Amino acid sequence: METFKYPVGVLLFNRPHLAKHVLESLKSSVLPLNDKKLVFHIDGFSGSKNEENFESDLTRKTQKLVKEYFPDSHVIKQNSNVGIARAFYNVMDYIFANFDSKFAVFQEEDVFLRPNYFLNMSIFLEAIYKLDEVGVVSVNDVDHYQTVRDEPFCATFGTREFAINRNVFVKNRNIYEVYLESLGEQYRRKDLAKVNQALARFDLELHSPFQDVFQHELLRRQESLHIRWNIPGRYDANFSNGESIFGTSIMQTLKLLVTKVGKNKMNDNLAPSAISPKSFDLKKLRAQENEYWEAWFHDRPKSIGNSNEAALIRLRNRLKVSRINHFIEYLYVRRVRRGF
Repeated sequence: METFKYPVGVLLFNRPHLAKHVLESLKSSVLPLNDKKLVFHIDGFSGSKNEENFESDLTRKTQKLVKEYFPDSHVIKQNSNVGIARAFYNVMDYIFANFDSKFAVFQEEDVFLRPNYFLNMSIFLEAIYKLDEVGVVSVNDVDHYQTVRDEPFCATFGTREFAINRNVFVKNRNIYEVYLESLGEQYRRKDLAKVNQALARFDLELHSPFQDVFQHELLRRQESLHIRWNIPGRYDANFSNGESIFGTSIMQTLKLLVTKVGKNKMNDNLAPSAISPKSFDLKKLRAQENEYWEAWFHDRPKSIGNSNEAALIRLRNRLKVSRINHFIEYLYVRRVRRGF
């Protein structure tokens, strides 16, 4: 039986209810996943917010679920809480050290992939495989950084679900390590000045200390693109930080509205079989990526540390979306970043 040929890394934590949804979504893939190419990183309970809030340690239950669904998968279980930046580093380091693969797919624990996701990702990776300018790709990654584009392909950024070229990680391993060291033991109290001081030797300056911003700057440093494929008619990645069905339903409804409001008419004639290296206007995508960078990182005041405020500034001043679309996107940003 044909399986998805690339390794897959998944970040999990102390939330078995989310882990179960993630595992079920992986298991339902129409292009089956190979257990032996699955790597799960379970962050530790000790030192986490959950421990501070006197919640129970459910990481063992999360690990048990993983083995129930994928018995032959690899599990990296931390004893203490390392945070998402170190978690991504750990799982990337493990995968690229143990698998001879040009690309690997990664996802966070609150991303529930639809059955066609890995089939579409496989098609996408084959199309861009020899394009050295492309370092990261996503499939219908409707994230909190920009509204949906009309084009079938657009520049994007974010780390909720993506496939990354091993060179992006391997060639920048030393920068990753310096960045992680600059976060310190108390990674939840990130000091932007300290991070930038450490990264100055690489001519890197971040406008936020968070790992998704860091990874985007690494891409820009080596002039690599992050491209998203907008497949007409549906989205292959559903996001939810919700603790309940109610919260999840709200977010799915909002995201559906975001895709329907305004001029979001994607190309219905683009069949997966028609995708080839010639499908990508790299010059246009580069200009689009520069536009995003200007809006989110260059023009944004450095004093702004709150992701919601930054999102609103970008939405109001740069994208000029309609009031209703702005309000929906605002709620989406708050929901994803804060969980209200």
